[in-house]
Amino acid sequence: MNTFKFLLVDDEKSFIETLARRLRQRGFEVDCAFSGIEALNQLENDNTVDVVIMDVKMPDLDGIKTIKKLKGKHPLVEVIMLTGHSTIHSAVETMKIGELT
Repeated sequence: MNTFKFLLVDDEKSFIETLARRLRQRGFEVDCAFSGIEALNQLENDNTVDVVIMDVKMPDLDGIKTIKKLKGKHPLVEVIMLTGHSTIHSAVETMKIGELT
């Protein structure tokens, strides 16, 4: 059975670990990163990631900056952005990044 490989990115470790466990229980392959920089490094070393699920608010490199770098080097990777602190500006900016690739 073909399956998607996920990369989960958030600085909230407990949230990411819980989501990873749930996805693995359903047969998905999952890696975790706890910062934008860590996510970009993992993607450089692993070209099998299909979907990145990422938080917008992170301390070192936020989700918007991370998605810009990610899409520049990995345009075929799908990205799902999560946030509890959304603004219309950040939503529009993120959507524009997705349309440019």
